[in-house]
Amino acid sequence: MKNVTRRPALATIGALALVGALGMTQPAWAAQPAASAEHPTVSIQAPATLYRTQGLTAKPNSGMRTSEVVRSTPIYLSEGRYDWEFRVGVEHGSMGTKALRKDLHLVDGTYDWRCYLTPGDGTYTGKCVLQRDVGGPAVLQSKSFHIPADGRWTWGGLLNRTGS
Repeated sequence: MKNVTRRPALATIGALALVGALGMTQPAWAAQPAASAEHPTVSIQAPATLYRTQGLTAKPNSGMRTSEVVRSTPIYLSEGRYDWEFRVGVEHGSMGTKALRKDLHLVDGTYDWRCYLTPGDGTYTGKCVLQRDVGGPAVLQSKSFHIPADGRWTWGGLLNRTGS
């Protein structure tokens, strides 16, 4: 199996060039572990988010389809403790936490990350799943919640490393 390195986007290259030109240190997110052709990875050093923005109704019903957002590239997480949130908010507005799992211990590895928004009768339920290639998944499930008005809403997960 041959190792490959993902090429950063031009905006990323430009940002790193500017950082170097200004004599600043390279940001933590710029360093990434080697990736394989089967599982390219992105290293997460700062809070990571997985959000989707879409039109939602204030009066959902259980016959409506579940929405899903999937991280396109698996993420590499170093072993440590993380706070994990399921959040919802008006597009371009503040986000409210609907579920919180504090002090979640995750082992070193590459994870797939998905979040779901399931309509119920007048409410929604959110869920996020972190799945390593070995072992069972970590699951974050919200209680049912209401949104106050039809419109474009942003929902999904936030993962923040809090310690080792």
